[in-house]
Amino acid sequence: MVMRLGLVISTVACSAASAQPVGSLAAWTSMGGDPSRMSARTIEPGNLASVRWVRGQTDAGLPIQYLGHAGLVATTLPFPRVFTAGVVDGVTFALAINAEGGQIVWATPIPPMVFDSWASPAIDPRGGVVVYAAGSSVVALRMLDGVEQWRTDLAGPPVNVSPVITPDLGLANRLFVTDYGGFGGESFLSCINVSPRHATLNPFDPGEIVWSVPIGSSNGASPAYHEGVVYVCSSGLDGDGRGEIRAFDARATIAPAPLWTFVNPIPEGFFGGIALREGSGGPFVYAATYAFTGSFSSANMVKVRARSGELVWSVPSNRTSSVPVVLADGRIALSTGLLGFGSVPMVQMFRDHGTWAEPLWNTAQGTWQDANLNGRLDAGEYLAVGGWTTQPLLARGRSTGASDRLIVGAIPAGSSVSTAYTTLYALDLSKMPGQPGFIAGQTAQAGSTAAMLGAGVYSVGVNGLAALGTPPPRFDVNSDGVIDIEDLHAWEQGQGQRDVDRSGAADDADREMLVFELRRNEARELGEGGR
Repeated sequence: MVMRLGLVISTVACSAASAQPVGSLAAWTSMGGDPSRMSARTIEPGNLASVRWVRGQTDAGLPIQYLGHAGLVATTLPFPRVFTAGVVDGVTFALAINAEGGQIVWATPIPPMVFDSWASPAIDPRGGVVVYAAGSSVVALRMLDGVEQWRTDLAGPPVNVSPVITPDLGLANRLFVTDYGGFGGESFLSCINVSPRHATLNPFDPGEIVWSVPIGSSNGASPAYHEGVVYVCSSGLDGDGRGEIRAFDARATIAPAPLWTFVNPIPEGFFGGIALREGSGGPFVYAATYAFTGSFSSANMVKVRARSGELVWSVPSNRTSSVPVVLADGRIALSTGLLGFGSVPMVQMFRDHGTWAEPLWNTAQGTWQDANLNGRLDAGEYLAVGGWTTQPLLARGRSTGASDRLIVGAIPAGSSVSTAYTTLYALDLSKMPGQPGFIAGQTAQAGSTAAMLGAGVYSVGVNGLAALGTPPPRFDVNSDGVIDIEDLHAWEQGQGQRDVDRSGAADDADREMLVFELRRNEARELGEGGR
């Protein structure tokens, strides 16, 4: 059943050609933005203090209780939409929100989240669906109108797990998700077909499980994908507490053995996702652990060779389920901690020296003023930013002199997983904590794991879902439902919607932004053609 909330739904058809590449400024398709979960975009973010709209209620005035720490996904094609989930009058709904004005386009009931799960949805642009891991199922809803397309039951509930969808396997794209088998119980990584059935090239229906494999005990293990391989973590609670990372062939049509298995060098487990990044020497996997005891360095973050599972380095870190964010200059940002149990919330920064890494600073100790002279970091004595359940977003400076900005919120008091993060910050990473200008922007209208469309930022705060900065970009200059070279031709000929960046004027900045996006499309298509 689709619940209409008194609003007209766009009738633009979804197009397979509208699929967006990794790093696209036109879409944020999963937790971390894309299948590699790098949580980064190459664009200066808009002003966080510029709040375009906040959606906290239905059209009937009923409050929407968003899923506190869950992230969002968003797209500009074939329409500008933000997809999230929330509880209205005791019923859990998948929600499609108009990114332009904040109107609710559709609301579809989905199973309630289990154990306060904060799973983010994922967009399958080729299939034209948005996918939710809810209850003990994976549910695919048509982006156009919220109508359920398929539903797949899992062996257990996908707790805090955000699905990942392959963008580059042609006629056989897959969704990967893990389930929770109980504390110390067996969990499974499931491979689900999302492409249309093909008699020879893809003999599976959309939503059909292609295979499932055991991965040990896991909770919050959001898989990541890169170039034909899916990567997944586990907690190690079924053994000696040493978390594991496994790699599997994403193209397999029967249950595969791991390509490799990495075992954490310390007895701490992975309770979050993985980030993949190309670098000197090949692609690398980055992941961090959650330690149940100890202080700011009781957990660890690892860098592992993606092709072999070989450990490159391990560095002590604060406890977290967040995914590391790798900067272009070799630094790594990590959101960690909670208030209590020997920890405090913070953003940590590390330096990757290639074969070893070291901590550089953290926001808690870097801003600490010991007001009561007791030698402890008490609440109110340091910048409250970061936390173990949120995923920061990196906006990489592209213009000359622009600095990288980390978009991250502050964990709510008590670390409640049903309450949104508070006060979304933009941190200037060219500066140190405590230096003037380190906080480059902030708003009390948002806080939880954010998504970007162009330079605009979308995040849930205590008052609802907020749109910050500039409106969503319009790359589809000629309005044909596809981003391609014809849009550049139209722009050059003075036709169509030429104000791509929505600045209010059509100028060279719009052309530059359009070309930047088209080159990403070209790189993706060349990569697919080589497979």
